[in-house]
Amino acid sequence: MKKLLPNITAALKVTLTTLSLFAAIPAAHAQEENDVFIEFAEEPIEQGLTFLRDNVGHRKVNITGDEEEAWISGHRSVPEDEWKRSFFLRVTEADLQGEQSPMVRVEIVYCHEANTKVEVLASTREGGATVAEGWGNQRSWQTLTFEIMNPNFGVTSLEDEIGQQLESYDIRINAWGGDFYLRSVKITPL
Repeated sequence: MKKLLPNITAALKVTLTTLSLFAAIPAAHAQEENDVFIEFAEEPIEQGLTFLRDNVGHRKVNITGDEEEAWISGHRSVPEDEWKRSFFLRVTEADLQGEQSPMVRVEIVYCHEANTKVEVLASTREGGATVAEGWGNQRSWQTLTFEIMNPNFGVTSLEDEIGQQLESYDIRINAWGGDFYLRSVKITPL
């Protein structure tokens, strides 16, 4: 038994080290085959999802003590409202477009410095809708996860107020006040 104990201890240390390494991998890197996503690196990694690059930009930020890649929507990034910070996303994956779109789970990894809300607008079969809200004032990465029961990506209607706010995009992520950073957005069909 005493001879086995060092081997078991060594095996446990390797297993625990491996598990802690996997736990440290950001959720943005854990993609499934049918996910669509954007990882906001210096050169964004996009699969089935793209975003408007006007008035936003790449930034290396130190949120958790390490320098990380993100994109920022900062002061005056929305010309008509100097306090609003927005990202506009378009789903390009054909299987998720139109009325045949399945229910989806959306995961957004963000950091918002101001003590204000973060809201997500999306195109649904009933028109544009606010589908989720979060909050800022955290000096850490936050994950906002929610489901859209009736998405209608690829055919944004401009007939209602939120549809007009979407400006022909499928998803708009808004924040107000301080700098707003995105690290990743992932959409998973359910």
